Amino acid sequence: CLRIAEAIHQIPLFARFDLEPACLGSDWVFQDRSYYMPTTTISQWVWDFGDGAPPLTGAQTEAHAYTTPNDYTASLTITNGVCSASATQNLTVAPLPDAEFTVNGGDCAGNTLSFLPNDASLAAYLWQLGNGVSTAQPNPVYSYASPGAYAVSLQTVNEQGCYSEPQTQIITITDAPEAQPITASDTLFCAGLSAPLTAPAGGAAYLW
Repeated sequence: CLRIAEAIHQIPLFARFDLEPACLGSDWVFQDRSYYMPTTTISQWVWDFGDGAPPLTGAQTEAHAYTTPNDYTASLTITNGVCSASATQNLTVAPLPDAEFTVNGGDCAGNTLSFLPNDASLAAYLWQLGNGVSTAQPNPVYSYASPGAYAVSLQTVNEQGCYSEPQTQIITITDAPEAQPITASDTLFCAGLSAPLTAPAGGAAYLW
């Protein structure tokens, strides 16, 4: 003989949630999307964001900011007072974009300087050249007309719309040297003869 017994088991709760990513240091949004039987209700939501912060007994929607780039596992545990159910999701918090840069060129007034970001693959570049001039060019070139110390800053934006922390360098521009007359031991001599020429003192380098 074969005897078959059937039983119907009802699962009153099924946990799940959605998350809305954000940039490092900004709030991620966690939204409960759990299912439950019409005969019951969810009485408690416990969120664990996976970064070492204590679990939060909160509401259906919570926000949490991650301060360190890393991979995390977030979880939600729901209960109706009798049964509990949990769900987890893995998430990645990326670092903010790089805004470090280098400056190439002479440091005299009138010289052309090139400003080069360390990362040339970002979505946007916001330069402040320290004299009221700003530009969104990735690799700007600029010439300062007057000597002085200029605080040049760069802020970058990646494809996800995250802004870097601004990075600043002080650029010191000096006066261009003035042309001075050279002197010779004699100003009148025959072809084929030589005479020593003396440049004015104080120059760092001389180009004849």
